[in-house]
Amino acid sequence: MSPKTGLMCILSAVVLTHCVAADGLFVGMFGDSRARQIGDTLHLLIVETSSAKMNNSQDHKQSTSTTVGPGLGDLAFFPMYGISGGTSTSANGSTTRSGAVTARMTVQVVETTPAGNLVVEGKRTVLVNRDREEITVRGEVRPQSVRPDNTVYSYDLANAQVLFCGSDPRRPRHKVGIITRILNYFF
Repeated sequence: MSPKTGLMCILSAVVLTHCVAADGLFVGMFGDSRARQIGDTLHLLIVETSSAKMNNSQDHKQSTSTTVGPGLGDLAFFPMYGISGGTSTSANGSTTRSGAVTARMTVQVVETTPAGNLVVEGKRTVLVNRDREEITVRGEVRPQSVRPDNTVYSYDLANAQVLFCGSDPRRPRHKVGIITRILNYFF
């Protein structure tokens, strides 16, 4: 055997040893790197939108009329009079709410269900200038829904819990000084 052939045999043996998975399947360079078991990670593409709209309208009308004629006998001196009245109310209202969250994060398989689904969980916290944003995700995904590039969309998660928390942009983050408060009081 030539040195060149021996080197090729050793290199082939190293590559084959590296590529054989526990199940006996070729994974490594030639196989699939999708998440399958506890501890594996996958990339979650969070694409959540929600919107709701409610309209309510109500009208109520009521009218009353009473007429009394002149009295009879000893009560003949009462003149004829009438009373009428009416009420009308109307109310309209509408509520519109919408929201959207788009993000990409890595989650980890924390358990598998008896049906073979993967339970994934992940958390990402970003802190910029005292503004904290936190995304927490937990849900179940079928292994077939994991794409070949090891990604899954959030709308493919069953029992999904996607929590997005952050600072309220309407609330000031810094305390206002005493002089500014006094000036704001007068002006």
